[in-house]
Amino acid sequence: MTPVTLMALADQNSHDYLSRLIDCLRSCSHLHTEHLQLQVHILSDLYDIADDSFEACQIQHALEQRQQRQDQCYAQLEKARQDIAELTQTLREHQAKLDQGLQQALGESSQSPAMRECQYELQQARNAREPVKRDHLLLSQECTQKLATYVRHPLYRYLRQQGFASPTYRRNALNRLLDEWLAKHCNFSQNLRNEQLLNAMQQHSAAQLAEHDKHIGALEQRFEDLRKALSQQPAQAKQVQRIEALADQVIACWIQAEPLHLEAFRYARCEDEDGQDALRWLKYELKADSLEEALAQWAAIGSPQPERYSRELLALRQRLDLATEQINKALDALRHAEALEFALRASMSPFACTCGAQSKEPVRCTCHLLLPTGERYAPRPDYASLIDSYMNRTLLLGSLINTIKAARLAPATAPEHSVSGTLSPAPQLMQGHP
Repeated sequence: MTPVTLMALADQNSHDYLSRLIDCLRSCSHLHTEHLQLQVHILSDLYDIADDSFEACQIQHALEQRQQRQDQCYAQLEKARQDIAELTQTLREHQAKLDQGLQQALGESSQSPAMRECQYELQQARNAREPVKRDHLLLSQECTQKLATYVRHPLYRYLRQQGFASPTYRRNALNRLLDEWLAKHCNFSQNLRNEQLLNAMQQHSAAQLAEHDKHIGALEQRFEDLRKALSQQPAQAKQVQRIEALADQVIACWIQAEPLHLEAFRYARCEDEDGQDALRWLKYELKADSLEEALAQWAAIGSPQPERYSRELLALRQRLDLATEQINKALDALRHAEALEFALRASMSPFACTCGAQSKEPVRCTCHLLLPTGERYAPRPDYASLIDSYMNRTLLLGSLINTIKAARLAPATAPEHSVSGTLSPAPQLMQGHP
């Protein structure tokens, strides 16, 4: 399992839930059209509006236009989804080929003196940091507890706030005399030296730890530079350029599809222009505050239609309520899947987001679509099952990320890997929700 393959699982998971959401939007959009048509039919029957009248022709034209535009929107959306799926599959295939070349090159170069020396130095530096970190934590805890006693002492705290015994101390003669008496009473000079010593010890310990971190960071960068140099070979550089171009195409397709997603939401909420025109016509022609009130008025004079129409309206509105609830569940599941994408991408240091750091949209980020780095994750646990458990709310996001982090393998210890496995279709991860 490679970082790119793992991101592909999360990416496919989000796409699956987006597909589920679009299906819910489509169903709700058609129900809104059916609801509008039923209201027009009821109103025309109640008020005896002829089918060939100007008003009836006008509203029928608006509803037909709405249906056509709605179908066109979902057809374009389906075409965009197919294009994205095809481009993404091609991208994954090129990533797998590059990964195979990198893995082979890493295997050959891992025995080189430079790589072995850098890896040895990095391990030694990490080992040397551990006792320093442990001592720093113990010292910091001890100093924090002791410094708290100075903060709690009222006399000492008052003198420190006044700047006593400091170059900025400015008080009149009487106040100075009183402050000196207080200083003797609370042994201010000795306590000040103790406080300064504790702070100095903390700063010195933190500086030592920072030096170790800086040294380790430099070694990690050197090790990463040696690995990245492998991708600068002519054959691999050409593959890298192709991957970058494909990633840009995938993002461009997502951006082009974004207005279609927004339009689909408008149809599902009956907020489109044609739907609003139909609602305005119904409100204008209605000779009551609501359609239910009009039906009640006709029922009061013994008309037989209102009872049947009321049942039809109630059944259709119940279906609309159910469809709206399904949309909300599907939208919640999609956001849950996208949260996994964000967290997973952030947990992969080589794939830290740089292209879309200011964006909240996963589809605006190309970082997780680009280059493999030779890293691997242990074949166990089953990552697809982990994601499935997370989507079914039986596994918390933090637990999932920690499990994945714990399974990361250094390139030098990575097992033999068959790239063909990365090209198989991603498993379906939607069994339990929404």
